[in-house]
Amino acid sequence: MAEPTTKELQGERNRLWAEARLKGLPAGTPQRDRIAELDAIIRERKQAKKPTDAPSLLPFRRQRTDKRHGGTQ
Repeated sequence: MAEPTTKELQGERNRLWAEARLKGLPAGTPQRDRIAELDAIIRERKQAKKPTDAPSLLPFRRQRTDKRHGGTQ
């Protein structure tokens, strides 16, 4: 079975949160526990996607000259 995407996890979390808010569910219920689980999974995925502190591999942007005005932009 394929692993759910972050977007799907966020959708499930939002649905559960709306249900918990509507019903006024206290902490410790299965829905609230699942919300905490989903929060941890989503947080881990976001941390894994963060770029490292490595220098950028993008080339430097060259300055264009505007021939109509004779200067740089």
